[in-house]
Amino acid sequence: MYASQWFLTLFAVNFSFDVLMRIWDVYLLEGEKMIYRVAIAILLKNESELLQKSFEDLMSTVKEMYIVGDIEELISKALSLKITNSVLHVLHLEYEDSPDEEVKELLLIQ
Repeated sequence: MYASQWFLTLFAVNFSFDVLMRIWDVYLLEGEKMIYRVAIAILLKNESELLQKSFEDLMSTVKEMYIVGDIEELISKALSLKITNSVLHVLHLEYEDSPDEEVKELLLIQ
């Protein structure tokens, strides 16, 4: 829920143009796995702050989160994460086989 806007817009809503161009540059080179890597890297970068928040505060914080600091550091962190296309494919197949009922309701999948 909190990162859907990131995924739908490929980070265009929350991040400045120069940061966005760097993310898209690596995305075009690496493929869709980079979107997941960047999202996780952003969450890891802000982990200590996010863990202290209530669920409601967490949702609003992530929706309004901007990248502050060195974009190259974030890209390096994202590239160090071991998320591959094969991992994404396996997760997709697992979800298709037995999606969580709550997620199905949120996605309006019957």
